[in-house]
Amino acid sequence: MKKTILSLLMLTSALSISANVTGLKKTDPIRQKITWQAPAAPSNADGEIEKIYLAYNTPDGKEHQLICEMPWPVYADIFVGGDISEEDINFDGIPDLQVLLCYLDASGHNPLYDGFVWDTATHAFLPVEGYSDIVGPTIYAENKCIVGRLISLEETADIDQYEWRNGRLQRTYHRFEYDIYGNKGGETIDTALDYDDDENITKVTLFVNNDSKMVQTLETTEWLEALPNNKEEVGKLSREDINFDGHPDIVVYLGQYSNLGLDFYDAWVWDAAKKRYIRSDKYHEIPCPSVNQEKKWIESESAVSFSQSVYIRYEWKKGKLVLTKKENR
Repeated sequence: MKKTILSLLMLTSALSISANVTGLKKTDPIRQKITWQAPAAPSNADGEIEKIYLAYNTPDGKEHQLICEMPWPVYADIFVGGDISEEDINFDGIPDLQVLLCYLDASGHNPLYDGFVWDTATHAFLPVEGYSDIVGPTIYAENKCIVGRLISLEETADIDQYEWRNGRLQRTYHRFEYDIYGNKGGETIDTALDYDDDENITKVTLFVNNDSKMVQTLETTEWLEALPNNKEEVGKLSREDINFDGHPDIVVYLGQYSNLGLDFYDAWVWDAAKKRYIRSDKYHEIPCPSVNQEKKWIESESAVSFSQSVYIRYEWKKGKLVLTKKENR
């Protein structure tokens, strides 16, 4: 789809708009006859811009106003927002609006936008909830999804995929990519999260790379259907030698569950003979595990009520975790 960019002509007050929508298969007569007024981005008493105002008229002569809230106040002399592109955000064939708000960094990377979709029932533009949370949105009409990409100075990227579900834009997939430019070499691990219609995490996937080439994919769904208390933490990785062979293994956080605050993890240990990571079939069953490098066992003491706890100990025997001690305390 070709973009029609409506350029920002004045940074602090008046902006002008012209429209030339191309590449869309469907239209609405009312939408076609909209006339735009000059939008504005006035500054407040402190010289900061907090909102961008867009106004348009429908053929019946009624005036409508759209308000874009800035994620934070921006001084007028460094304000770069206001550019508008007409994009089919909800994939119904009718042009919607995407409005540039600002950039997350001074180098002009990681743009934030506000979004509005055209509603054929009310003949008005409606705000898209959460659109300004998508960093650098790219619209993929063929796949009917919007992908945001946050690039950091550490050469990593957070990638989020959004789809329209139940009438709203929902995140369906998240991926963290490490060493996106392939400069570091060696082993790196990217993580990905799949979401259901309620944006609950349904699967964690790890992509093991060596010199920027993917060599293994690891997946887990353990515990996730129980809905963790802190889903924003799920998927975090740590590298620790949990089987005491001198090679760091992979441990992924699955979240905290119950009102007793029990943390669970899944783990894969390095198999030197196969040169692959092999999943431990027991690690995810251990609440709040602690790796004791000195005594070479994995132990846990977790609450089973507000007045009682249970201590368990696992040791490695013939490549398997075996329960060797359990006692109530």
